[in-house]
Amino acid sequence: MGEAGRGGGTNRKKPQEFSFVRLALLALSAGAVVLLVSVPIILVLARWSVIAGLIAALVAIVAIIAAIGLVSQRIVATAERQLKEQLAQRERTDRERNNNGG
Repeated sequence: MGEAGRGGGTNRKKPQEFSFVRLALLALSAGAVVLLVSVPIILVLARWSVIAGLIAALVAIVAIIAAIGLVSQRIVATAERQLKEQLAQRERTDRERNNNGG
């Protein structure tokens, strides 16, 4: 029976292992998306008023930092939750072995 037949019919994806490279790429990609959205807004506002363009640029910087922080926090929290689940599973397995005299 292949891999698709195992698991008791659940369609849960295997969780990805934590990767610093993936963390960095996703976090910086989030910042880049915010930057791509905010640059045209900054340029339009800067033509209208220099002060408005400056304020929009400062807001964009804060938004970039927030996006990077949120994405990083979610990835690390997911990795932490997966690690805790693995440790709990390992403890249950060890307890079962000890209870069965193995």
